[in-house]
Amino acid sequence: MRLFLGRYGPCLAGRALGREVRERIRETLAGSDRVILDFGGVEVASHGFCDEAFGKLAQEMGFSAFKRAVRFSNCSEDVAAVVRYALRERSRAVEGV
Repeated sequence: MRLFLGRYGPCLAGRALGREVRERIRETLAGSDRVILDFGGVEVASHGFCDEAFGKLAQEMGFSAFKRAVRFSNCSEDVAAVVRYALRERSRAVEGV
C-alpha cells in the first residue's frame, strides 16, 4: 500500500501532523505487511514531524520490524537526511546512549 504524503502539503511540520501520519501508517499496516511512504511533492519535513511520525512508530514496532514494513519513496536528499536523523536519535534514546 502506498501513502502519498504530498497530500498534506509541501511542508510537513509539527508533531500534531506527525501523530496524524503515524496513525495513518498504523492503520495501513493493520491491513498490509508493508507501506510505501511517497514523498512526491514534499519539499520540507521538520525534525519534530519526522520524530513523531517515524521515530515513535519505529520505537513502538521495534526498529527491525519498522525497516521491514516501511519504505520511503520520492524523498529528496534534504528530507531523507531529516528522516534519518530523527530515526537515529530515537534509536539512541531507546538504547540509552
